[in-house]
Amino acid sequence: MMSLINFFIPLTNDYFCAEGDATCSQITYGSGWGYIGGSMVMIVFWLLAIAGIIFLARYLVRRQENDDHHHHHEKTALDILQERYAKGEISKEEYESKKKDILS
Repeated sequence: MMSLINFFIPLTNDYFCAEGDATCSQITYGSGWGYIGGSMVMIVFWLLAIAGIIFLARYLVRRQENDDHHHHHEKTALDILQERYAKGEISKEEYESKKKDILS
């Protein structure tokens, strides 16, 4: 019961004290809801901060995966043909013939 009274005393002090009264300002502790509201605001702040960090990390990981995927593309038939010709495995005539087949 005493804690309930201590909770409502600051509410009544704010209501009954005249503005600028020095004695009232010394015993006025605020609205009484400040402890609850402040705690809730702090909880919401930290939840939003943690969620922001998680979303940022997921975004960065997905972006990195997409970059890796684009850099390591599959070789096409034309890429392989050009490599074989550059290595000297096939002649120019064979290269031109196969290139014509691939592109048609």
